[in-house]
Amino acid sequence: MMSLGLNDQIQFDEEIQSMTENRCNIIGADMARQNATTREKYEKIRGQLFVGNVPDTLKLCKSERYELDSATVFATADRMMIDSGSKEVEILKIDIESSEHTALEPFLKSYFVCQILIEIHGHPAKQLEMLTKLSRWVIKMGKYYRVCY
Repeated sequence: MMSLGLNDQIQFDEEIQSMTENRCNIIGADMARQNATTREKYEKIRGQLFVGNVPDTLKLCKSERYELDSATVFATADRMMIDSGSKEVEILKIDIESSEHTALEPFLKSYFVCQILIEIHGHPAKQLEMLTKLSRWVIKMGKYYRVCY
């Protein structure tokens, strides 16, 4: 599971781990470092935290293992997936404050995503545009006859 836009709210992630007896590989990211309590809870549920903005290029910075400083190396979403050992995403939970309009499609081009839970920001026309993009990806992914389990 991948949670983008945590904002120290990890109840969904905790519930998924509770229901699956901690069997999920969980990746979480936010533009701000999570507070100490959240970091501790995320470690308990075997989650990996990343910090960074999720702009058009989906640049993320892996920094929970290291302190943020000027030497922090930024990585792509590919690097985040590689660092976490993930090749596909069963559940993508995304609330990245309007960046979904540019960040989601490139991610879907590179990785198979079974389920998407998304908060779409913007005016109704912008929301419809995003839903249209998503529906095209659902059709493309459906051609592979992948079964999520």
